[in-house]
Amino acid sequence: MHPSIINQKVERIKGSKEDINKFTEEYKPFVAACVKKVAQKYGCCKYDNELSIGLAAFVESINLYKSSQGNFLSFSQEAIKKSVIDYYKKERKYPETLFLKGNNDNEELDFPTAKFLEEYSEEEVGEYRRLELEHLGEQLKEWDIYFFDLIKVSPKQKSTRLMVSQVVRFILSRREILDKTIKSKVLPIADIEKYLNIPRKKIEGMQKYIIAVLLIYTEDYKFIKEYVNYINGM
Repeated sequence: MHPSIINQKVERIKGSKEDINKFTEEYKPFVAACVKKVAQKYGCCKYDNELSIGLAAFVESINLYKSSQGNFLSFSQEAIKKSVIDYYKKERKYPETLFLKGNNDNEELDFPTAKFLEEYSEEEVGEYRRLELEHLGEQLKEWDIYFFDLIKVSPKQKSTRLMVSQVVRFILSRREILDKTIKSKVLPIADIEKYLNIPRKKIEGMQKYIIAVLLIYTEDYKFIKEYVNYINGM
């Protein structure tokens, strides 16, 4: 079936539980293939729970999908992938953590210490890190940001890292600003300039990097947080 026809069908069946169930059953092999791809990368041979999670993500995708988001199957594939990866993250135990304190002293944000990495072999860490980087890359594309952009602006000076740390802490500690940022995909430069008294030019020069670090924290990428651990240390 042509992608455009599938897209139209998804738009049409929204709100009809019966039609959604039939459509989901029809595309169960597609969901299983998406789940299997992620599960095998994590070294899992059996994935009954993951399939249930994938099917739930597929149904949610039907309800959330809009034609402006491209082809439905690509849209749902990303949703399934993210749901399964999130499931693996939540299933794993991270016994020792530090906490990133925001401006709101009552809010604590989980940040793993290097010790949790000792539970995994170097090969496992490398694979999990690769998967997280792959997922982060897909997210960054939604903000029109690419890894080569980040390489260009990666902070070398301590003063710049301190500025990034302050901005990330500020946004994470204010839920309404964080939600607005994620929804609009625009860094709230005016708010940052007002509350932190940081010159607009400095913020604009580092905004792509700030957004990347913000996504790393909001999505809880445990294996690549070590690349920006100065956020926790300052």
